[in-house]
Amino acid sequence: MFSNFDSDKEQPLTMMKNILLALLSICFFGCSNFGSKESFEGVLTYKVIVTPKIDDPRISKILSERNGNLVRIHLLADGSFRKEHVNSGASGFEYLYFDSKESKLYAKFRSKDTLLVSKTVENTIMFESQKDLPKQKVFGTDCPGYRIDAFDPINAQKIALTYYFPENKEYVDPKNYAYYKDFFYDLIVAKAKAPYYKSILDSNLFTITYEIVKIEAKKLDKKSIGVPANAPTKIQIN
Repeated sequence: MFSNFDSDKEQPLTMMKNILLALLSICFFGCSNFGSKESFEGVLTYKVIVTPKIDDPRISKILSERNGNLVRIHLLADGSFRKEHVNSGASGFEYLYFDSKESKLYAKFRSKDTLLVSKTVENTIMFESQKDLPKQKVFGTDCPGYRIDAFDPINAQKIALTYYFPENKEYVDPKNYAYYKDFFYDLIVAKAKAPYYKSILDSNLFTITYEIVKIEAKKLDKKSIGVPANAPTKIQIN
């Protein structure tokens, strides 16, 4: 996903970009809900902590520039969402937008006018195992944990995806993500059924953690958070 946008083909920089983009698109669900079945709509704000595992200043700079330390997600009841990297650098992500009706992901960098477009129906990593984890207190709530271990064949490395989620709170309808196969997003939402409160991606190059700091339930205007009608796009081949 999005592996050919930049001309830089170096490893491990290219490896890091591939994983990071796929992760960023999926990193905000997880939970079981037995209350109202009206899907949550509103704004979710997360603090972001990125920890490089390789002593390479280039990777540290890219991770800092691309992510910043705060993410705001505008989530519609139909499953579409816009993920804004509030304080990313000049070469970082401006936003990612997922259209649930088209099953397409759009990525916008601050330094580029063209949006990258990727279909989410194909998975770019291979499933290895899954397991439930003990509860952890997040945002004042005891949250069950869930972990997926996978293998990234493109970059020949193992990846661990961990989520902590509330019970009987905000609900997310799994059917909105039935065709979001990349990084097992469909499985994650089927398990979770709500916005995650904490998520951790562990790869060979870095660990990235999202933790909820604010939840605002409110109606959103899809036109204001979607992709501009005349925005130039480029199809990305996985």
